[in-house]
Formats: sequence, C-alpha cells, structure tokens
Amino acid sequence: MSTAKTKYPLVIFLHGAGSRGDDNRIPLGSLPTQLSRQVWREKYPCFVLVPQCPRKRWWGELEMVELLHAALEKTLKEYENIDRSRIYLIGLSMGGNGCWSFAAYKPEIFAGVAPFCGQADPATASLLTKTPFWVVHGDADNVIDVSFSRNMVEAIQKENGNIIYHELPGVGHNCWSEAFQEPSAMMEWMFQQKKKTAK
Repeated sequence: MSTAKTKYPLVIFLHGAGSRGDDNRIPLGSLPTQLSRQVWREKYPCFVLVPQCPRKRWWGELEMVELLHAALEKTLKEYENIDRSRIYLIGLSMGGNGCWSFAAYKPEIFAGVAPFCGQADPATASLLTKTPFWVVHGDADNVIDVSFSRNMVEAIQKENGNIIYHELPGVGHNCWSEAFQEPSAMMEWMFQQKKKTAK
C-alpha cells in the first residue's frame, strides 16, 4: 500500500494534431488508456499528465512549450509525491515535435524522452546531450518524413548524446502501436531512467 511518502514517476504524454481542441477525453487514447489498465498500473505505477493543445496551435511553438512547463510546475506543486528524478516525456507526431522542443527548453527536467515520428531542429542537439532519448520513426511515413528523426539522431550522436533510435521498415505514420503494447521495450527502458540530480 502506498503512503504519503511514496514517490512515483510522472509521465507527460503529448498527443498528435488530431487530438487538439477542448474535449479533454480525446487525448486519453493510446498510452494514457494503456497506463490506466491494471497490468500496467501494477508494472508502471506513475502519475500521468495529459495536456491538450488548442486547435490551430502546435506543441513545438515556444508559447505552447512555456504553457507545458507551467502545467508541469503546477502539477509538481500539487502532488508532492511525484519523484522529480523520474519525469518522463512521450509524444506522438505533433507531440513528438513537442518532445524535442520541450526537452530543449528545459533539458534539466527529464529523465527520459521518447519522441515518435516527430520533427525538430538539429541545431538544438547540443542542449540535449545529457538527456536519454528513445526515438522511433517508420521509414514509410508520408506525414512526417523519416529524415527529420534521422537528422536529429545524427546531430545528437555527433554531440556524443545518449540516444536509441528505432527506424521501422515499411511502417507508416503510426509507428507507436508496438511500444504501447505488452511487453514494451520502450516502457521498460523509460522506467529505468533516473536523473542523478533531480531539479
């Protein structure tokens, strides 16, 4: 049984463009739903923060990244038993863009980041060398070209960063399904990540 002193990781999930709007139930599909199931609640006990991006906005925009950070700070104040050394960031498509942008904005926060089929600016790679990344992209993606992940991974590797890259042959935009099923190598990896110094 948990107590007030028990600390749990926090998973921040950033949805894709199709889940934007003001119906807060829409972004709860895929990973948040899986984390709510008993098997994963027992295996990966954690808090889950699922913000929703307004219509016509994008997670990668600076204003939206600032709002994400404000939401995180508010959550950390409200829930004292969040383990600040184990804050994880996972995002799909537009949410993958948000992962890269949010991690570059506050690299000291995250113990692990998993952008799925996202895009980012390789010029930010030097900011991300101390953050562990698990990156996934399908080489047949016709929504966000695989070159975006390839270029970002290459830039971080040149900076001697900590990055795992899975390029899925013949897979299109939906490259995250396997990662959100049991067993999940990505989730096993993610929940092993811990910052040495929690901010």
